[in-house]
Amino acid sequence: MQRIALLLMLYAAGTYAIWADEASRRAKVEEYMRLTKIDEIYAKSTAAIGQQMQDGSFLKMMGLDTATPEQQAIGKRAMAAVQKVVEKYLSWEKLKPDYMQIFAETFSEQELDDLIAFYRTPSGRALVEKTPAMMEKTNLVVQRKMGDMQAEMRATIEALVKEATSKKN
Repeated sequence: MQRIALLLMLYAAGTYAIWADEASRRAKVEEYMRLTKIDEIYAKSTAAIGQQMQDGSFLKMMGLDTATPEQQAIGKRAMAAVQKVVEKYLSWEKLKPDYMQIFAETFSEQELDDLIAFYRTPSGRALVEKTPAMMEKTNLVVQRKMGDMQAEMRATIEALVKEATSKKN
């Protein structure tokens, strides 16, 4: 009986230690996310995508920029509907628990401590503050490059579709 009691005590102590370790790690992940403003960065990114969907960038990517006004209106309504679905399933509130789990599994407590220490430094704060502007600039570079890529992709797809349909006949 004493063995069973001892085993139960050891199990309970081990379970508590694991729970405490997990709680500590989660608290550190929360602090890391607060310092890096990951929620704000995510919100800005999704807002930028939403803006692109509304301003016609996606219509152009899909080749609908030369469509009739009626087709463009349907495309814009489709984009708005897609955006609502994306917001429903991919909001920060929905993703945060998964991000928390991934960060907690990926980084040790020491690594989290080191990251937190870095983001509390002037250089760490500068990285957080300057990253959104840097991302905007890199996105503009990618968008410029996509113009040429889209035309080539469209031509490639059209050629493949033409080849596939000619082989059917």
